[in-house]
Amino acid sequence: MAITFAHQLTKIRQQQHLSQAQLARQLTLPRSVVAQWEQGQTTPELDQLIKLAALLQVSLDDLVLGESTNRQLTTLPRLTTNGGWERLVRYWWLGLSLVGLILWALMSFSGAL
Repeated sequence: MAITFAHQLTKIRQQQHLSQAQLARQLTLPRSVVAQWEQGQTTPELDQLIKLAALLQVSLDDLVLGESTNRQLTTLPRLTTNGGWERLVRYWWLGLSLVGLILWALMSFSGAL
């Protein structure tokens, strides 16, 4: 991670025409810390990575891994393997409650007649 991150940080910082000192000032850190990150000597903590990504307006994936995340996540349709029985099993309590309510209503009204 250190080499990829160091390379990515340097590349993105230079693309945005920022010096190490300017970036460090915006992060309220000494310039030497940014230099150590870019040389791969140290890596920032997670909270610093988040601030850095927000400041440079890039995703964490792009900053840390060098991968763009412009891909859209897609969800696969859920396959039902048992023809609807799964839904019945999931909501059995609702059906049982309705049956009980109907039986109670029938018994109550039949006694009133």
